[in-house]
Amino acid sequence: MAGYSSNYRRYIVAVCAGTLLMAGYLVFTRVRVTAALGFFVLLTALLRLIPIDLDATAQLDITPSADLSAIILLTPHASMISALLGRVLSEVVHKERWKTADLMDMVAWYRSCEPALATLVAGFGYRLLEGIKPGTSFIWVVLPLSGAAIVYYFTLTCLKSLEEHKRYRVNFWIAFRVNLKNPLGMVVNPVLGLATAAFYYYQDLGGFGIMLFVVSLLVVIYATRLFVDMKVVHRHTIEALVSSIEDKEPLSRGHSINTAHLAAAIARKMGLDEAKVTEIYWAGLLHDVGNLGTDERLLAHPGPLREDQFALIQNHCVVGAGLVSNVPFLKNTERAILYHHEHYDGTGYPAGLAGNHIPLEARVLACAEAFDAMIQDRPYRRALPLHEAYEEIVKMSGRKLDPDVVAVFKEVFKDIERMGLDVFRRHHSLDTNR
Repeated sequence: MAGYSSNYRRYIVAVCAGTLLMAGYLVFTRVRVTAALGFFVLLTALLRLIPIDLDATAQLDITPSADLSAIILLTPHASMISALLGRVLSEVVHKERWKTADLMDMVAWYRSCEPALATLVAGFGYRLLEGIKPGTSFIWVVLPLSGAAIVYYFTLTCLKSLEEHKRYRVNFWIAFRVNLKNPLGMVVNPVLGLATAAFYYYQDLGGFGIMLFVVSLLVVIYATRLFVDMKVVHRHTIEALVSSIEDKEPLSRGHSINTAHLAAAIARKMGLDEAKVTEIYWAGLLHDVGNLGTDERLLAHPGPLREDQFALIQNHCVVGAGLVSNVPFLKNTERAILYHHEHYDGTGYPAGLAGNHIPLEARVLACAEAFDAMIQDRPYRRALPLHEAYEEIVKMSGRKLDPDVVAVFKEVFKDIERMGLDVFRRHHSLDTNR
């Protein structure tokens, strides 16, 4: 816990202690130790130890499928104990934790308490929605389980966002929206949970139960694989383009990803929907892709450019927009890339658009790009300190930049000051899909 604020440490200890005390009380007063409970404890531990790799940087945690199946077949109290003990068991087993000081890592214990509390709340939600009862057809479990899954993910997202709020001092609602950004787990885990519960529930029906379980599992695996393959291809395409841009401009290495993070943060703070935020993020990554067609000597020129040379530099917006327009999943970034050097007063390029005639995504990207460019070294000048760059952005309001976007940027800059630039960028990255 070293290195964390005292407020964050108190929060972690309070949640862990409260959850463990509640679990101890339930074990001695409300929960019967049964074979079913043991089965779900072991299943939870096993699934925790074998996440599904989506690509080199992201994983899909399927442990919630065990929580949701336990909710169907156990009491809310027992399903909470199953979720907690299973994760604790996996923590102890993983990397021989019992031999290291990691066993006392309260943050790791907190990671086990979060889903346990979410399982308890979702369990009561499931019972409230009149879940499975003796003699009730299993098909009627689908609707209450769907409701329980929503409650589970809502509670888990709230707990995770509150932890990030305490840890990084980021706005809770920003963290909440970020943590809801990918619905894959919300789709896969309820289906897997239903399939597991069905298999356990119908095990005395022989072939029918096995068939239901296998078919459900195959459908989930197939759908997941299609989704993963699509995301991997998209990611690799964008990574290849960004790498090519940075190889062309070594001094600007990191500018594309940093611009994308900041543009996404501004878009999110403006209340744009997550699809539009993602679109702006990708546009930020690729806003300089047109420089692939620009002479490296111009990009690395240490002094002022002649008018004809600057015209060649300006052409990168048109070239970049043309490149992404030919890629179906990047087509929505075309307008942002084409117009991100337009000025609010109409003095920009390539079309001389002004005010609200400039697409919103381009106005957001222009602000983010300008700020990050100023805090990086360039061949013709040294980087500005953060606060000097901030003052320059404020001065550009109403001239080069949209005043409304700059007003939102001011709020985002407060997050940068509070969290630090590196933590801020990690928090607003869309690179990891879980």
